[in-house]
Amino acid sequence: MMKFVSLAICFATLMVLCSPVRAAEPAEKGSLVNPYRDEIMVMAKDLSKEYSKEQALVLSKIHGGFGMIRAVRLVKNDVAKAVKVCAQDNPDLAEKITARFDQWNDGIEPLLVQNKERMNNAINDGGLPNEKKLKAYLDLIDKAAAHADSKIEKKIVSTPDACEGLIQSMDRTEPTMVELLQNIKWPGAAAEKKEE
Repeated sequence: MMKFVSLAICFATLMVLCSPVRAAEPAEKGSLVNPYRDEIMVMAKDLSKEYSKEQALVLSKIHGGFGMIRAVRLVKNDVAKAVKVCAQDNPDLAEKITARFDQWNDGIEPLLVQNKERMNNAINDGGLPNEKKLKAYLDLIDKAAAHADSKIEKKIVSTPDACEGLIQSMDRTEPTMVELLQNIKWPGAAAEKKEE
């Protein structure tokens, strides 16, 4: 239940945070099929055959943390683009929105870096067979996510009201984003390094 709640909060946070970014419908139905999907499924099956039940749980934690890092980075990039456009289109808000983004980013970026390091530690210290294949699997998921994101046409709304809304959104969501990143559970030795 807690995982569902965390994911629901994360999804809601990400949606609210990107409010000035609007996505248009994909241009054609064929573009909805991700070319990496089948390869990911094959790799997942191969990995699952190599892992014991305990190792599969370790993989699940790594995959969940990886997904959270990826989602926050995606939001961060979208917010950075929106801030840039808002600052260009609204010179009177430029200093305020840029300073707020810098503060927001300063709270989130160190946690992203820290969690990436913990993820690598979990992969290296998790007692999982074939670390190289696991890293290739995560890289493939990353490519699939980047491909999917590239198929979404994003229109940045840069009216003064939308840009003020973005500032308020960063005010509301920064503590939640920080908490989500602080609460990623990494397996094994990586979890112990959390307090350092």
